[in-house]
Amino acid sequence: EQTRAVQALQRTQARFQRIVEMSREYTAITDEHEVITFVSAPVEQILGYKPAEMIGMPWAEIVHPDDVSTFEGPIADQSTTIDDGPVRLRLRARDGGYRTIEATTKVLLHDELIGGLLTHCRDITDYVVVEESLRESLARLDAIVDTAAEGILTLSIDGRVHSLNRAARRMFRVNDADLHEIT
Repeated sequence: EQTRAVQALQRTQARFQRIVEMSREYTAITDEHEVITFVSAPVEQILGYKPAEMIGMPWAEIVHPDDVSTFEGPIADQSTTIDDGPVRLRLRARDGGYRTIEATTKVLLHDELIGGLLTHCRDITDYVVVEESLRESLARLDAIVDTAAEGILTLSIDGRVHSLNRAARRMFRVNDADLHEIT
């Protein structure tokens, strides 16, 4: 019976290990001194580091300098969550480039199995690139519409004016200050 219990435990541990390894996200644990004590295997595909290379590394060593303040202070305040939602930050990959990560962190300093900050990280670099490209495209489109010689206005489904370009504002004698009253 004891042998079966040990085998069941080993199977459960192997299953958990496989689930963690197959995840598209990686998990990290940082201790109260802000040093990485655990990182799961998917970190290698995302950042290029082998998990063993990161153990003992201060987390701030791979965080973009402009993003370090995103996580400053959570250990001191002993809260159970940080920002209650995902935080975006850039992490330096092994090749020297940066990947944009969406991270969700829980402070589990008093949890005997975790004993630190448990962070789940998802690579959103490609999403951020597409998002920025879309923002630039919309800005160009807005500039084209606003500088068109013809008056262009958009209406909401209920017939309210949503926007007017420069030519339409001249046509309807609407100045920029009055624009908010129309839209």
